[in-house]
Amino acid sequence: MLFSLVAAVSIIIGVPRPVLLVLVASALAFFIAPVIFFLNLYYSLTVIPKGHTAAIRCPGRSS
Repeated sequence: MLFSLVAAVSIIIGVPRPVLLVLVASALAFFIAPVIFFLNLYYSLTVIPKGHTAAIRCPGRSS
């Protein structure tokens, strides 16, 4: 969020090459996205109990 603020202010001020900001943002996303993915996977495997079946049932089916 801080990067977005700094990038927006620097573009408004008039950085001559905003392409560099796009490349930095892409690099940050490239490194942060796998961390978020594996944290989601880890928490879903550790927090949800193994016998929990509510996510498997379809809400429209009665069985």
